[in-house]
Amino acid sequence: MAKMDDPTPLDKRKLIETIVTKDINLKASDSKNSDEEFSGEINLSFTAPTSEEAYDLLSGYIRFISTKVRVEVKDEIDDQIERKLNHAQKAYQMDLERIANARNVNVQRLKYALEIANAAGVKKPISSEGAQIKDDPDYSIAMGADALSSKLAITEAITDPTTVSSELKIAYIIFSS
Repeated sequence: MAKMDDPTPLDKRKLIETIVTKDINLKASDSKNSDEEFSGEINLSFTAPTSEEAYDLLSGYIRFISTKVRVEVKDEIDDQIERKLNHAQKAYQMDLERIANARNVNVQRLKYALEIANAAGVKKPISSEGAQIKDDPDYSIAMGADALSSKLAITEAITDPTTVSSELKIAYIIFSS
């Protein structure tokens, strides 16, 4: 089988049967009498009538085990990648929602501040000739209704959260491709 370029499933099965039916000896290492380095390992030995058959048997066994290990490692890596990708996508969605919620809160506060400024008759920014004006940080009417209206229009126009955060823009590019 080691010499075959494209073994069929029947050839593979014959190889497995040959390996199983030949004089194969599996022996677990003795943990009391062996080095710790080899503790828990299994020793595989087998015999074959000729050195060529022994070589073929060993080569086939190595290929079989290598294929099994390769498939198992690949599946494990694929699973890890999928888990990390799902986690990153969920974190991305949460970030999008967080930014959208913050924007909605900001828009609502600007609307309230605009209503208050209009009700108070404050159209232009309040100026007190250098004196500091104490203004409510949530509903800042000191900038006046005109400025609040412009700020509200700009804030409402920004609907794409990825324009607010470069990290989200990068994540968007990664997840879109």
